[in-house]
Amino acid sequence: MKKTIALTGISGFVGSHLACQLLKDGWEVHAWVRRSLPNRAPLATADRSQLTLHELGQSPEERMMSFTEVLMEHKPQAVIHLVTHFVGVHQSSDLPKLADSNVLFGMQLLEAIQQQAPKTRFILAGTAWQHFESAAYDPVSLYAATKQAFEDILKYYQNVGKIEAVILKLFDAYGPHDYRGKLFHMLRTAAKSQQNLAFSPGEQWIDLIYIDDVVQAFVHALDPEVRQGEYGVSSGQPVRLKELIQIYQKTTGKTVPVEFGARPYRPREMMTPWKIGNRLPGWNPQISLEQGICLMENEL
Repeated sequence: MKKTIALTGISGFVGSHLACQLLKDGWEVHAWVRRSLPNRAPLATADRSQLTLHELGQSPEERMMSFTEVLMEHKPQAVIHLVTHFVGVHQSSDLPKLADSNVLFGMQLLEAIQQQAPKTRFILAGTAWQHFESAAYDPVSLYAATKQAFEDILKYYQNVGKIEAVILKLFDAYGPHDYRGKLFHMLRTAAKSQQNLAFSPGEQWIDLIYIDDVVQAFVHALDPEVRQGEYGVSSGQPVRLKELIQIYQKTTGKTVPVEFGARPYRPREMMTPWKIGNRLPGWNPQISLEQGICLMENEL
């Protein structure tokens, strides 16, 4: 039987790595994109013969039509929803994009599945930021609140019948070909320029998980034996920011000029990671922080 899957967010860090693995595993992959896909690693070197891109229109109506057409024609057994708009501390100007990307986009996708598809496994990327101080629900930011709003909508579609949902709450992913300008990019840039990085006091705990482990969590969630539910995807080995920078320097041999305490913590800084209620059963991370840093640096 042909394995067919639909994917949003293929141009992102997690999505591009996940698509490569799905193609290697023999899936026919259909991906919705807002515009042409950037020609960058890792998809630039992948065998894309079983990958079909479906460009979304500009309006919500055109987007809904594309969702419906792909689902009707190709009938994927599963849909993985990764599209998101991340803002750590929002401005008023961010509200339309947060609402559109994190709520309306996914709601239209669910409606199309409900109308056109048979029973479908729907795998959603959530975030540990929905759990400030390990609360059952307390969003760190408006971004996290919009992620929770979509989860609430997802529950409705589960209850009316055609959605079989697995929610993977992700901690911070890292690895090669990460274009998001996050922590390791900052450390690498500072090591090269030797210009001081202004950091907070650095006492917060950070849980970083290597991209290959994240990808395997999504692949594992496709297994029908994994029951519907919400699961944490974590390394299980958090470290303080200060210690993390020391590990990076020791592992790479680079010197990173950092000024701790040069700026305050962010509002509602997550000082301790979410203590996961349920870990994804049958999955465990395989790559340590030191191993991940080596793999990441070697593939630059």
